[in-house]
Amino acid sequence: MLALTSSLPPPAGIGKLSPYLKVETIDNTPTPAALGQPPVPASPAAPWTGRDWLIAGLLIFGFAPLLLQFFTNLWERPYYQFFPMALAGAVLLAKRGLEELPRPLAPGAFVLTILLLLASFGLLALGLLLWSPWLAGIAALLCVAGLAWGNGGWRALRAVVPALLLLCTFIPPPLALDARLMVALRGLAVQWSSRLLDFLGVVHSLSGNVIDLPQRQLLVEEACSGINSVLLTLATCVFFLFWRRRPLWRLLVCLPFVFAGVLLGNVIRICFGAWLQFYFHHDILSGWRHETVGLILLVGYVALIVSLDECLEFLTHPVQPGPPVTPPAAAPLARPSLAAAVAPGWMLMVAVGFALLGTVTLGVRLHAQKKHYHLAGHTALPANTTFNLPARIGGWQRLDSAIPFHKAQTQGINSQSWNYQNGDLVASVAIDYPFLGYHDVRECYSLVGWSIDHAERESSPGGPGDPAGIPHMAVEMSREPVSHASLWFSTVDEEGNWLERPAVAKGLLERWQLTDQPLTSSYRVQLLVTAYAPLSAAERDQARQLFFAARQELVRQLLEKLRGKP
Repeated sequence: MLALTSSLPPPAGIGKLSPYLKVETIDNTPTPAALGQPPVPASPAAPWTGRDWLIAGLLIFGFAPLLLQFFTNLWERPYYQFFPMALAGAVLLAKRGLEELPRPLAPGAFVLTILLLLASFGLLALGLLLWSPWLAGIAALLCVAGLAWGNGGWRALRAVVPALLLLCTFIPPPLALDARLMVALRGLAVQWSSRLLDFLGVVHSLSGNVIDLPQRQLLVEEACSGINSVLLTLATCVFFLFWRRRPLWRLLVCLPFVFAGVLLGNVIRICFGAWLQFYFHHDILSGWRHETVGLILLVGYVALIVSLDECLEFLTHPVQPGPPVTPPAAAPLARPSLAAAVAPGWMLMVAVGFALLGTVTLGVRLHAQKKHYHLAGHTALPANTTFNLPARIGGWQRLDSAIPFHKAQTQGINSQSWNYQNGDLVASVAIDYPFLGYHDVRECYSLVGWSIDHAERESSPGGPGDPAGIPHMAVEMSREPVSHASLWFSTVDEEGNWLERPAVAKGLLERWQLTDQPLTSSYRVQLLVTAYAPLSAAERDQARQLFFAARQELVRQLLEKLRGKP
C-alpha cells in the first residue's frame, strides 16, 4: 500500500505533484505473532564442530560391529526384511521433528541423561559378553533417547519418539515370541480358510499349517510371509500416522484394525488361491503370481490405512477449517551440538567408552575368523555324497516309497531320509547338514504346527558298536486334530564330537570362540514316528532302538567319508 505524507505545507497552486511529497511503503504481511505462532528464530545454520563429529564417529563405531550382525540376522528372517525402509522412515521422522523445534533448546535433567547413557553402555557391554546383537539394538535406542534428552529435554525427546517407535517394529521380542506369534497367526489363518473353503465347496484336508487339495498342497507359511507380512503393514501404519502428525491415541485405534485387515487379507488370498487351484487348476500361490498378489494386497493395506485415518479425522474434526495462512519462510535453524548435554569433556569420555566396546567386539570377530570360523553351509563332504541304510533293522522294514504326513522336518542344505515300518508304526529317519554348532530341530516342527508337549535330554545305554552316553533329545509332540508324534535327534560335528548345548548354554570363551577348539559344521540325525495316539511304552522302545541303530550306521558312514574313506 502506498501512503502520501507531507513534511511541509504545500505551496499555493496545485497543478502538479508537489516536490515536497514523499512516498512510504507500508507492509501489511501478517507477522507470526499475529498468526498465533512462535516467532521465527533468526539464528543462522551452524555446522557441527570437530568435537561433535568426533563424538558421533566414536558412538557409531562402538555400536557398528554388533548392529551389523543384528541387521544380518534380521535379513535372514523374511518377515523382517522391510527393516531398511523402516530405518529410512525413522530418519525422516527424526529429522523433521528436530528441525521444527523452536530454539534455543533447553537441555534435560543431567541425572536422567547420565542414566540413559549408562543404561545404553551397560546393555551394549552385556550384548558383547553374551554375544547378543539383540541387546545392542536395544542399547542403540536408549543411546538415541539419551542424546535427545540431554540436548533438548522433553521437547527433543518427544520429537524423536515417533522414530523410536518405528524402529521398534523390527526389534524382535525376546524368547522367540515373534516366531510363536507367526505360528499362531498361521494356525488361525488355516482354521478360518478351512471353514471358508467348506462353504465354497472345495474338497480339502488339514495337516497342521498345510492345506491338502486333490491336486497339490498349499503351505500357509508361504502365503503368510513375504511382502504382505503383518509387521511390514504395521510399520507402514506407524510411519504414515506420525508423518501426518496424528496423536498417539489414533495410532492405538488404527493398529488393531490394520492387524485384523492383514489377517483377513491373508485368509482371502489362501481361499481364493485354493478355489482357483481346485476348480480351474490355476496356481497363484507360487512364483511371480505369488509376488504379484502380494503387491496387490499391500496396496490394499495402504488404502485401508489411509481411509481409516481419513475417517477418524472426519469424526474428530467434522467442520473443516478455512484455508490455512502460510507463514513467512523460517530462517535455517542451528543444529544442536552433541556435546551440549553435559560438559564437553565428559561427553567425549562417554563416546570413547562406547568406541572401546566396539574395538573389543571387532577384535573378537576377527579372532574367531582367524580360527577357521565359518558359516553354516560349509562341509567337507562332496556335493554328491549319499548315505545308505539297510533294508531291515530289527523288526523294521524299509519302505521304497514316501508315506504322506510322515516326513521328518529338515532344514539343512543337504538331507536324506528313509521310511521304515513295523506293524502299524511308520518311522522316518533323516540326516541333514550342515549346521553351525548345535541346532534344535524342535523349532522346525513348531513352525509347521506341532506343539511340544514334553522334551527331555537322554543318553544312549550303549550296545555293540554304539558307545554308551551319547546324548540325544527325546520329544513328544501333538497337532490338531488327532496327530501325535515321538521324535529323537542327535547332533555330531566333523570331529566326531557329540553336541548337546545350544549357543546360549555355552561358556563365555566358547561363545566368543577364544578356545583352541574351532567351531566346525555339524550334522544331525533324527527319527520321527507319527500316530493317532501317543505311543505305548513298548512302541516307544522299538522306535528308540531303530533310532540308535540308524544313528550308529549313518554317523559311521559320515566319519568315514569325512576322513576320505570310500
